Amino acid sequence: MIDASKAKPLIWVGSSLKDVRKFPDEATSHLGYALYVAQQGGRHRNAKVLKGFGGGA
Repeated sequence: MIDASKAKPLIWVGSSLKDVRKFPDEATSHLGYALYVAQQGGRHRNAKVLKGFGGGA
């Protein structure tokens, strides 16, 4: 079981939530799961680390 109290908060900036809601259902589901993994402290297998951030370690 996942402890939701240990999840990092998700903060939507600007119109990002509204923009994501315009995605097709499959893409929204995939993104939602990737965000969930990130909130738990992990990294989704398809996530890419931005250059210049020390490898995202």
